[in-house]
Amino acid sequence: MIFSHGKAEKETKDLIFQHFDAVKGAIEYLNKMLSTIFDNTEHNAKECSMNIHKKEHEADILRRKILQIIEKGAFLPTMRGELLSFVEKVDGIADKVESVGDYYVLYSPLITEVEYQKLLNIGRISLEAFNKLVTAYKVLFTNFDETLVYCQEIEKLEEDVDKIEWDLKKALFEKKEEGLAMKILKKDFVNSLCDISDRIEDASDILEIMVVKRKI
Repeated sequence: MIFSHGKAEKETKDLIFQHFDAVKGAIEYLNKMLSTIFDNTEHNAKECSMNIHKKEHEADILRRKILQIIEKGAFLPTMRGELLSFVEKVDGIADKVESVGDYYVLYSPLITEVEYQKLLNIGRISLEAFNKLVTAYKVLFTNFDETLVYCQEIEKLEEDVDKIEWDLKKALFEKKEEGLAMKILKKDFVNSLCDISDRIEDASDILEIMVVKRKI
């Protein structure tokens, strides 16, 4: 057990779970946007983007509330910096999701069927990794070893995304029939989409450090 049970600590814990829900909602709307690529869906993509913006805004409001409570003295001083860093990293996931949605709506890269399936897989893995991040934080209150297991699973999922990213970009620049400008648009979109799992892993790294420091 690493957290006390004071009123401020409980309020912070509850707000962090609400923050998780908002960020998860943004990822889910992004995955819905990806699924609309072959559905004649310009309006739906824009609608998904608007919903991502709402979830990111919701997450940002919750982030500020969490920071205010922690800065007023919730938790021991040795933990405040770690929790603040963790919340900022999780909030950065929503920021990246928002930018991916904006990129697709603004530039509309022409995705092929093969690319589409791989993009969907990246979105699915990213959501799975985020769910594991939530669970890793949840068990942090009761079981250090379980938190480390989930962090390791997140790392493996991020490696899976890296492999798909490599295959996508390799195939993209081997294509002769597509112009360089469109290839660059697609490459940047893929890079940005894959950055989501990178940010999830970054957040899990903080949990891992919190555990390791307290097991020494």
